[in-house]
Amino acid sequence: MQLARKRGSVAAWMAAENAKGHACACGCGKLIRILPSHHSRGIPRYLRAHRPMAVTMETR
Repeated sequence: MQLARKRGSVAAWMAAENAKGHACACGCGKLIRILPSHHSRGIPRYLRAHRPMAVTMETR
């Protein structure tokens, strides 16, 4: 049994995801603005430059 997938516009998907308010996983509380590329690549967990780096974590 195959389920038919509803096809909507990327703009409608972006509006719905932006309304959900995806927050950065680093704990800063800033919201991630959803872009068209996130539809195919996935929504990032962190804002740019907010991802913890292994090198900085080891030196703390």
